Amino acid sequence: MSEILFQNAQRQHKAGNFAEASRLYGEILRLNPRNVEALYAFGFLHYQGAHYGEAERLMSQVVDINPRMPEAHYIQGCSLQRLNRIEDALAAFDRAVANKPVFIEALINRGASLMALSRHNEALKDFGAALAVNPAIAGVWSNCGCILQNLNRHEEALACFDKALALDPNLAEALVNRGAALLALKRFDGAARNYEKLLSVHPELSDVHGHLVFCRLQCCDWRLLEQDRADIAAGLHAGKRVIQPLINARLSVSPADQLQCARIFARGWPASPDPLWRGEPYRHDKIRVAYISADFCDHATSWLAAGLFEHHDRSRFETIAVSLFADDGSEMRARVKNAFDGFIDAEGQTDAETAALLRQMEVDIAVDLMGFASGCRPGLLALRPAPVQVNYLGYPGTMGASYVDYIIGDPIVIPEEHRRFYTEKIVILPDTYQCNDSQRRVAEKTLSRAEAGLP
Repeated sequence: MSEILFQNAQRQHKAGNFAEASRLYGEILRLNPRNVEALYAFGFLHYQGAHYGEAERLMSQVVDINPRMPEAHYIQGCSLQRLNRIEDALAAFDRAVANKPVFIEALINRGASLMALSRHNEALKDFGAALAVNPAIAGVWSNCGCILQNLNRHEEALACFDKALALDPNLAEALVNRGAALLALKRFDGAARNYEKLLSVHPELSDVHGHLVFCRLQCCDWRLLEQDRADIAAGLHAGKRVIQPLINARLSVSPADQLQCARIFARGWPASPDPLWRGEPYRHDKIRVAYISADFCDHATSWLAAGLFEHHDRSRFETIAVSLFADDGSEMRARVKNAFDGFIDAEGQTDAETAALLRQMEVDIAVDLMGFASGCRPGLLALRPAPVQVNYLGYPGTMGASYVDYIIGDPIVIPEEHRRFYTEKIVILPDTYQCNDSQRRVAEKTLSRAEAGLP
């Protein structure tokens, strides 16, 4: 009886009649709750229907009965991935590969989980194992490129994206990341051609037109500048994410459009409905100020602000750095690190982990030195880890986000007539918002124009 029911259920399942297949699988399992074939098929049906919680529950039952069934571990892992339970998904893929070492799909998905956990070298190993069996999987080459890109191995990343596109010329993620690799290598002409192709085949993708315009500007190619301005303004007015705010600030002369652009961009990091700080008073002897930046290294931000960090009144303030980027080994990194009372290396942390740490430390004021500059992580402030949250220095434009309370500016960078285009409260410093370091070395000799190679 069960065998006939199962055959009927499979026929309905393959024909796409999921409701009838579900009814038949349920009937089989009422007769025998430990029927592994029916449990697996029923779980797979739920997975196909995007009912990932139920799919995971059913696959868990399958592997309890038969722990040596790699396909069940695999679908369990895929379901956990969709539920954003990455560590649990990784464990399921481990079990799938342990039971079937050359399981390409499990290797690829395990690599993706490792990639999401920033375990780059382990992910590369899994992707390499999959490509050794089947080198014609474009998406895996693209994933390898993304990892190499994150490791700042841009030439190797570019080669991977080229291999992906040789297999699938219109693969969106490969085109997107190939453009980023070319930008990192400052090959703006090649990046422009890449973004032209991407815009032609995937015009719906975010920011592509903006990247294309940026590359054209870097190449001093102004032939389409006025048309680009008009097209991007039209996209912003339609509420589309067509350009990043920092690029738009170079292009647009409209403060209203710049505000609209920031608001659209900020949608990517909506304010948390469950903020970490909920109005609780802190009682400290000193005010705790955390500076958040990816540029605590040999970078312009640190060259400007190192002296500022060193000159805080330590009798009144406790200062903390939250570094979003790894140690570059520079003299400036060491100096900046020494300027703070506490230093958090947050490159390997999620936004939630870093924000929770700031809340646990009872930080009073969080100062984001990035805004929407490259390397920014607005998701930190979106979780509201601090009572007061400030945009300063790295991006002197509005962030258009409700969770940024203040921006620090001056009468030049934020003139009176532009203030209505900022969502933050504006703190105006009397002379200039831009700090600078009094210890910066001055050249011992002023070069002549000829010595500098100038006419």
